Amino acid sequence: MRSREIDFTYGNIFKKMIVFIIPLILSTVLQLFYSSADLFTVSNFGGGENSMNAVGANGSLINLIVALFTGLSVGANVYIANARGRNDKEAAKKGIGTSLFLSLIVGIIVLLFGTLCARELLILMQTPINVLDKATEYLTIYFLGIPFLMIYNYGSACLRSLGDSKKPFYILLLSGVFNIGFNFFLL
Repeated sequence: MRSREIDFTYGNIFKKMIVFIIPLILSTVLQLFYSSADLFTVSNFGGGENSMNAVGANGSLINLIVALFTGLSVGANVYIANARGRNDKEAAKKGIGTSLFLSLIVGIIVLLFGTLCARELLILMQTPINVLDKATEYLTIYFLGIPFLMIYNYGSACLRSLGDSKKPFYILLLSGVFNIGFNFFLL
């Protein structure tokens, strides 16, 4: 076991849970922060109220997508953590490989479906006509990043199942810095 991994199979579980959960809490706060930074950037520098409404029109669908695939990654987490607890390294490796491969394949399928159906999905959601074009553009761009989001969600679930909650936080922190930086760079 590497030093970053927390082994919950022995010792003081309460103390280990605190150390494990702090990066999870910080990750949630960070995700909220850079989503807010996106909205701030769009509303102040990227087209004003219409652009902000276009981003907001996608909120429910994006939250559904993120929640669905984060939830699915929990299945991988359970399988890998169970194998880790049994000290079955081969099953854990197989679970990690299968999870990451599945995340890539499903990410590509969702990317293709989403980019082809973005406008229709927004129409089904009764997106106001005055922001439909910008909302479609934003959602299409979002769908282009879905494979990376899937790999992150499944990869972080795999790392957490091995007892490492810090590495997913650091990856999210780095991607958040790039996200905010590119917001201003690509204006």
